[in-house]
Amino acid sequence: MASRIYCFIAVVLFCWLGANAQSAAIDNLKYLQKYYAQGFTKVPASSARYRVNTRDELVSALKKAGNGDVVYVNDKAVIDLSGLTYLNLNAGVTLASGRRTRGSRGALLYTDSLNTFPLFYVAGDNVRITGLRIQGPDSARNVAAMKKLISSKQYYTVAPANGIQCKFDRLTVDNCELYGWSHSAIFLRTGASNASIHNNYIHQNQRQGLGYGICLDQANANIYNNVFELNNHSVAGTGKPGTSYAAYRNIVLKSYADSPIFDMHGGKDRGDNTDIAGDSVVLYDNIIYSKSIIFGVRGTPKYYYSIYNNTFVNGTNNAQSLETLKTRSFMKVTDNKNVRF
Repeated sequence: MASRIYCFIAVVLFCWLGANAQSAAIDNLKYLQKYYAQGFTKVPASSARYRVNTRDELVSALKKAGNGDVVYVNDKAVIDLSGLTYLNLNAGVTLASGRRTRGSRGALLYTDSLNTFPLFYVAGDNVRITGLRIQGPDSARNVAAMKKLISSKQYYTVAPANGIQCKFDRLTVDNCELYGWSHSAIFLRTGASNASIHNNYIHQNQRQGLGYGICLDQANANIYNNVFELNNHSVAGTGKPGTSYAAYRNIVLKSYADSPIFDMHGGKDRGDNTDIAGDSVVLYDNIIYSKSIIFGVRGTPKYYYSIYNNTFVNGTNNAQSLETLKTRSFMKVTDNKNVRF
């Protein structure tokens, strides 16, 4: 009887996430229902100015769509975008499909081209991307090969791939599945501010040396209600001045023991002869199933790092690491807890 219940819960977890869940973690504590399954609004197909089902239709619609327009990709569409880059989303445009509507996984947009940087470029303020699966060309970690390329200073001879890139205000990416991007699924660059990344399943963005679910470079974002799994870092910042993020109510499943879940690079990583590691990072109310440490300190922030009210499930490695972090003057670490079931 117990095995039947376990199997049923596992199936429910798999369906909620969408596909390709690698973790055996079970939602005994109801965090998926509390966070990931709530807090977003679906876009009805009937609201669309452009409804598309093919590659050519999508490219054409994105060229024409303007402020307030919805480009809706039919829920069952599978569109190969290999060879394309810089598909622009103009200011005020919503690109949508029906993920988690009546059991739909949402349209699949994918590329097999390694040299895709980016696939989608956010070309103005107030863009929304919602309800889609966006698959990159490289979901492998390739530890040995990448380390060899790093040591020979040839790392970028294997082109990295990026799914969504933005330099503008108020980008929203929600209710999407984002995976297979060797650089990052979402790259927020200089000028990107007030981004909102929520209720997504972000996984297998994991190339050794890169592999970010979300990367920020002199940008800021609120990152919440997501499920992260098997990313090199779920969220990372370059650490340049002006880089900050708040990550809260996220669920982190399996990740890599040698890579912090959340990260902010320091001056040594950039080679700029400073110790600067961003402006601030705030981590709270996250649920950590992974045994990786929650945060990697690689320099000194302009303001502070704050880690509080996070829950570590079934003996993760964070209790000891957080005690060490508490000794640093720029760290605020309070009210984190371990639970077992």
